[in-house]
Amino acid sequence: MKQVTINAEVRKSAGTSATNKLKTKGRIPAILYGQSKESTMLTLTKLDFENIYRKNMKRAIYSVNFNDGAKDIVKNTLIKDIQYDPIKLRVTHVDFYEFDEHKKIRTMVPVVTHGTPIGLKKGGVLTHIKDQIEIDCLPINIPDHFSIDVTSLDLHHAVRVADIKAAAEIHIISDPHDVLVTVSAPRTEEETPGAEGAAVAGAAEPEVVAKGKAAKEEKE
Repeated sequence: MKQVTINAEVRKSAGTSATNKLKTKGRIPAILYGQSKESTMLTLTKLDFENIYRKNMKRAIYSVNFNDGAKDIVKNTLIKDIQYDPIKLRVTHVDFYEFDEHKKIRTMVPVVTHGTPIGLKKGGVLTHIKDQIEIDCLPINIPDHFSIDVTSLDLHHAVRVADIKAAAEIHIISDPHDVLVTVSAPRTEEETPGAEGAAVAGAAEPEVVAKGKAAKEEKE
């Protein structure tokens, strides 16, 4: 798994007022925690973090560097959670989880495809059903992603979780029968919902008008 470095500073206060002050300085609050470990409140340079996260997302080990007032510290972490402003969609808080390098963890790993399915030449459509799967392994063995070659995928064929080739040290937790991608045939006009109903409705309208006209003539 790729490893990146992020610089941080220890913060002493929390709450709305403290967060607003950080915002005016171009910084965002964060917290670093781990199992049976005391949490540490941090702040990050907003622009720096967003640039690094945009390139790596959660697919990296984040080495968080900071000074606790006595010495420089480096913690290898995974991003556990990110909070966003619901309107501006900008990062407002980050949770870093300090993992134990000798203990396995469960995490989600993206699935990406490459190649052009032969089914597309027959009018098929490549549909992505799931874009990530869950695994269990040591943090150092977490892959950036799983890659699927869909070149040989024909109409009505699919790639399932069971088809993923993972290294021996990685245990895939997701259901092996789950479909990841499939090539489906395009729907014909006869199969389009509502087409038949629309045709019936269109044919029925003149009949109603005709009946109404007949009734009117009979009355006269």
